[in-house]
Amino acid sequence: PPQAWGGIKGEVANMENFIKNLARGAGKILREGFRKKIKPSEKTGFWDLVTKYDLAVDRFVVERIRRKFPSHGIFTEESGHLKKSKRFWILDPLDGTSSFSLGIPSFCTAISYVENGVIKLAAIYEPITDELFYGKHKSGAFLNGKKIRISNKGEIFRARLVIDLWLQADAHKYFFKLLKAGIVPPFQTGSAALQCAYMAGARYDALLQKGAHPWDYSAGALIMKEGGAKVTDFRGKPYRWDSKEILAANPKLHKVIMDILWKHS
Repeated sequence: PPQAWGGIKGEVANMENFIKNLARGAGKILREGFRKKIKPSEKTGFWDLVTKYDLAVDRFVVERIRRKFPSHGIFTEESGHLKKSKRFWILDPLDGTSSFSLGIPSFCTAISYVENGVIKLAAIYEPITDELFYGKHKSGAFLNGKKIRISNKGEIFRARLVIDLWLQADAHKYFFKLLKAGIVPPFQTGSAALQCAYMAGARYDALLQKGAHPWDYSAGALIMKEGGAKVTDFRGKPYRWDSKEILAANPKLHKVIMDILWKHS
């Protein structure tokens, strides 16, 4: 019935506004704390930090999701699985904590919404530049309300690549295959999610990341895909919300990179 369709559309629009407002609200907390005197704590090592602002954003977002959608699950970097459900939210309250704690303006909040295993909505907000990257399943990718598309560059030797392989035991084999093929030195921002957002907006041409977590990749994966990228794991299988690696580029460049990684190995 028409009234039912209107109800579904209304719920979707409500969720779109909700996730955007969540991201902007989180960004306000980070903006207020940026370049304040803070002492980060180590979690698993010196490369894995947390500050009181990570935790403040985590509380802010979790409280609002629980209030608005009490039946939904929540999976966050700082709190883990708070509740499991077929409809759930994935949150990185502060992606780029090291940059944030050093006063470097390269960090963001990343939020995605997953339903029955499919990422439906995603928002990545960079509070210092006031850039809100947003993606909606089968509806496009946007930056501050304007539609964005990925780069169409097909020449690997002219491509701006993000290669972020973390501390993985097998990372060297991927890196040296690319190096051997003559790939230019890679770009990095210090924030896995922000790198995905920049890729979606054609600031980078291709992206390879391995070894992080769903909160680092899932929001960016949807935004890149909705911007026209082919988004897979390193074997070419479609990216899932819980994939531990991600390769994204326009289809032509994606094939070139896959050939470098596997055709001659």
